[in-house]
Amino acid sequence: MAVTKGIIKRYQSEIDKIDGGGTLYAELEENSSNFIPVGAFVEVVYKGLNLDKVVLLPESALYANEKVYAVINGRTVERNVEIKYRSDGKIWVSGELEENDLIITTRLLGLSAGMKVKINQIIDVD
Repeated sequence: MAVTKGIIKRYQSEIDKIDGGGTLYAELEENSSNFIPVGAFVEVVYKGLNLDKVVLLPESALYANEKVYAVINGRTVERNVEIKYRSDGKIWVSGELEENDLIITTRLLGLSAGMKVKINQIIDVD
């Protein structure tokens, strides 16, 4: 097996549901003597993001200044978050979130802390 180093320049975000593969575009080191044909199947080993203690939410849950709103006792509570990763309409955030927080994911104009709200549907993302 030949081994070479390179830099992933871009990727297609869709994963093949049959074999779990995807498409990467990489720039190999100049001194690499290994030729990889276009479309070849290769094994890629790379260091990913450390997403410890994060919550996955739809991007629609995010409000200005990296805030989301939780519902506690029928009222909105502002929670500050930090975006760790964003892709395809989803965000991975960490911050002032607590286990079992109900986060508003529907875009509501004029939403602010302390507003009385009624929950129509709870979606479990587990």
